[in-house]
This record gives sequence, structure tokens and C-alpha cells, in this order.
Amino acid sequence: MRTLILLAAVALLPSLAYGRPILYQATATTRSELEPVIDRFRQDIGAGGINNGLTPGPLESGWREVNWDNTGTLLRDGAGINIPGSGLLMFPIVGTRLDLGGSVDVAGLGDFYDIEQSYRLEFRPYSDPNQAAVVSQGSFDSGNLTALFYTPGTTYDHIRSISGFGVVFADVDLEGAATLEFGVHGGFNTAPFKAPAAPGNGNYSFLGVRFDAGEVFTIVGIKPGNRGLWPGVVDGMLDEFGRRIDLVSIDDVIFAEPKVIPEPSTLLTLGVGLLILGPTLARLTGLACCGNRCSSRFCQKNR
Repeated sequence: MRTLILLAAVALLPSLAYGRPILYQATATTRSELEPVIDRFRQDIGAGGINNGLTPGPLESGWREVNWDNTGTLLRDGAGINIPGSGLLMFPIVGTRLDLGGSVDVAGLGDFYDIEQSYRLEFRPYSDPNQAAVVSQGSFDSGNLTALFYTPGTTYDHIRSISGFGVVFADVDLEGAATLEFGVHGGFNTAPFKAPAAPGNGNYSFLGVRFDAGEVFTIVGIKPGNRGLWPGVVDGMLDEFGRRIDLVSIDDVIFAEPKVIPEPSTLLTLGVGLLILGPTLARLTGLACCGNRCSSRFCQKNR
């Protein structure tokens, strides 16, 4: 039965004609230097709207933001992390977790110092007090994340689509160490877009990507550095293949208002949900999502 649904959903998915993506890129050492580019990105993806905050959706215009300052401690391994009220779910790969770090404390110890002493003053939050980073469960794990979207203010009702997504990265030393890629129905459909490098501890890099030709994207792959944080993993050291390690944190995540996926029938909604939550999360997180091993409430609701 599931096979028939998936095949039908593939046939019913809208034909995706990708226009030329519009990129918003900037580097800075201070927040005030980066804000003009981010403000322009907000206005462009918001279509004349405002920051919708935690207002229940879907709304006709505006954008959403997550800055990690009211999300609690994010220590879950592999399963989806809901950012309450925002319409955003984050999925670290299995064996990693998304953790929070705060501003420099009174002792002068910076973010994630408790993980590795060399991280002292390595990362700076863009919007105080918190930022986020992927923490490995082993020294060779990558720090990749997958973002999914649902109707803000609901409890994971259905997968929704977005037309623009941007992230403030901190401490991107190498071009290509931090990227975004976009996809739909079980895979990524774009090549990775690269955040600009900003060498130097804690410097900021912003990458925003907007689509304006009617594209439908329901997942975003986020690569914050080429390795997750871990004791003994030092920014700038060489890995087992002789490649330089670049550790990166993320702060403000800004995205267009999640919208209902264009659909010719109710069957499409069910099919898209299965297509995304099955192969995509199984591949990217290593979990048999919508299966017995998946502990995500999102997957449990959408089985």
C-alpha cells in the first residue's frame, strides 16, 4: 500500500522549474556590519510582511527567525528537535547532537569551553546570549543538519514549503566549510551554496538563498563546518586525510513563512510526507524514520 502511495505521489508532484537563485552573502566582525544585508534578505523573503515571531500560521507574508535564546538545552541525539512555535524542525545526523553555547562568562571562558579548552573565544554569538553548534559523539563525525518545516503554532501538522532560507555562521575560515542546499521529496535538488569565508576567531558569515520562480523546497541541508565539536578536535588542525578542520557555529536562522505545498489532491500531502520522512531522514539521520526505531514526535504523528 505504501509503495502505491509513493508512486502516486511522485506522479502528482508539481513540476519544478528552478530559476536562478538569488544569493545574499556578507562577512563582518560586528553585528552592525552584517545587519544591512540580513535586513534586505528579511524584506525580500517577507514579501512586504514582518517578522511573524510565534504568531500561528500559515500567514500570507513575512518571515520567521530562530536565534536559540528561548529554546532550552538541545541535547537530543539524532531525533528531530522542535523549535517551539517557529515552524522549524532540526535533525542532526545520528551520533551527533545540537548544543547551545552562551556568551563569554565572567571568567573569560567562551562558548563550548566545557567541550574543548581550545574553543575559548573561538565562537561568538551573533544575537546574545546563545548560539548553536553540532557536537560529535566521536572525533570523525560531521556536523550536518537537516531542516524541515511545518505550520507555525501547530504540533507538526504537515510538511510545508519555503522560498528562502538564511543562516548566520560564526568562524568560517575556509570557503565551502559552511553551506546550504535545498530539496524536496526525499533528496536535495540544488548544489550546495557556499557561505563566504571570514577567517579569524568568531567572525561572522551570512548566507541567504531566495527563490522567486515558484520553486517548492521542503528541506534544507545545513553544513556548519566540516567536523563537529569534540574533545581533542581543534579548529585548524589536519584530519586523518590531511585536510584542515574548520569548526563552525550557527546563530540566527531566518526563513520565509512556511506555506502549504501546492497540491492537486489530498493524496499528494500524504505522499510527500512519506517521501520526505522516509528516505530523506533515513539517509540523513540514519534512523528508520516512521519505523519502530524513530523516537521523533514528528515522525510518530506522520506515520
